[in-house]
Amino acid sequence: MMYFLTGDIPLPMKYEELLKNIREKHPGIDEKIINVEENGEEKFLGILSINSMFAPRELVVLKGVEKIKKLDKFIESLDAFDISQKEIVFVYKEELDDYDRPTNRPVKKIMDIVGKRAKIILCRKELEKKGLHFYVEKELKISEYDSQRFCELIGEDYDKLKNEISKVKSFFRGEEFDLEKVLPILSINKEGNLKILMEKFLYEKKVEGLLEFLNREKEYMRFLYMLNEEIILLLKIKLLEKREVIRSTMSYKQFKENIYEGIKKYFRRERGDYIKEYPIFLKFSNLDKFKEDFLEEKIEEILFLEGNIKGGMVPEEISLEKFIGSFFKKC
Repeated sequence: MMYFLTGDIPLPMKYEELLKNIREKHPGIDEKIINVEENGEEKFLGILSINSMFAPRELVVLKGVEKIKKLDKFIESLDAFDISQKEIVFVYKEELDDYDRPTNRPVKKIMDIVGKRAKIILCRKELEKKGLHFYVEKELKISEYDSQRFCELIGEDYDKLKNEISKVKSFFRGEEFDLEKVLPILSINKEGNLKILMEKFLYEKKVEGLLEFLNREKEYMRFLYMLNEEIILLLKIKLLEKREVIRSTMSYKQFKENIYEGIKKYFRRERGDYIKEYPIFLKFSNLDKFKEDFLEEKIEEILFLEGNIKGGMVPEEISLEKFIGSFFKKC
């Protein structure tokens, strides 16, 4: 059997899952893992050429397939070999640019040739993001919301998630998961760190650490985008409350079962999916902290400040410090 794994961020997770399934199906199977960068093509074909009806079943993995020139011809050449006693896995790593756009996906011609000979397994972020969340949810026995938060803080690199999950398991040793308790030991990514600081600033008026982070990491515009998204979310919920569609005192069960489906269209994100029920519900407890006109005013201020910074009218660091220092004066 031949398998062709192709994808980006979820690729390592899917690769491990596939190998686990093969090992369970064929206990004690002999394994050979080869990399194209290490004269892999020649080694791989050499292994395929050795065949015997008495030979044990063999797992042969070829990594770095994306680096093979004329991959279509290479795959077609495998027709000359007897692979009946082999489990063959090809691993094709797709790269993403800074905007999460693929840069080297296998073209249709290659996929057609591969599809006639192997089982294709797509491992792409756009298809598998929920898979990463489910993996975290299952490993840590936590809620869907907590798994999403965990991934936001750590990032979507499978190997890093796996390491952080191991740390969390050792920390709690069977006790109930609490994200706040485990934050100090996590290797939180830059964006996750900024989100924590932004929320503490907006909801608790805490500036400690925020200015230091912004000055050190120079993430001024990311902070403004993040803050603006959060305020827009609050304003949408506030307007729904004003229309008596929701009540800040309603239960989560009532919101999820009776309200969410009718209003989720207002919470569609740019990437096409919707903000889930629980993250929206959690904002209910903060509605009384802000007036509607305050939120509208802050959105205008942020857009004005963004325009001035992008236009080079004001320096980022000084203007952000002033903005943060005066943020709650009219609250």
